[in-house]
Amino acid sequence: MSHGLELSMRVDIDPSVARVHYVVKSRAPRVAYLLNLLHLGTPESVDPQLVYVEFEPRARMVIVEKRVPDLPTDRNVYQPVAPYVTRLSPGGEFAETLSLALPIRERREYDGADDRPLAHERYNTLRLRLGYYLAPEGTREEYQDAGERRLVLPRVPPGTRPEFGELVAEQSALSLSVIAPKS
Repeated sequence: MSHGLELSMRVDIDPSVARVHYVVKSRAPRVAYLLNLLHLGTPESVDPQLVYVEFEPRARMVIVEKRVPDLPTDRNVYQPVAPYVTRLSPGGEFAETLSLALPIRERREYDGADDRPLAHERYNTLRLRLGYYLAPEGTREEYQDAGERRLVLPRVPPGTRPEFGELVAEQSALSLSVIAPKS
């Protein structure tokens, strides 16, 4: 379910980088918050270029994610990571370009040791997954300065829950250089 949000994407590739241009348009009845500001544990480490990357070898697909990461099933996580957000008003539009260095490598929030042998491969599809939520009525915003960036901190009213969702866009017929576990 997209809750009135639309995601479009275009991928351009040059010898050293894949550029993922994406646009989110809102026809939602309420403010949406895009879960697109990943970080390395502190507000000052927020980096719009930071993404999670997974591979789907059978489909020869690179999956680029900006969302709440899945929790691992093989260990406990005592402080789950949640991205900071970008506010998107009803009728608004947000655009961003991600630059992925080639060859692309996997990056997960809760990576454990992985001793699988790696190989240089060519994948032909890129999927972008972008998390979001719609603010419940009565949500207020606070702000936090983090270096040169001002972060939005939505505060939902007690007893209410945001409506979470995920937008997905895909482009195929690409030639993406990746370093992936050997097939």
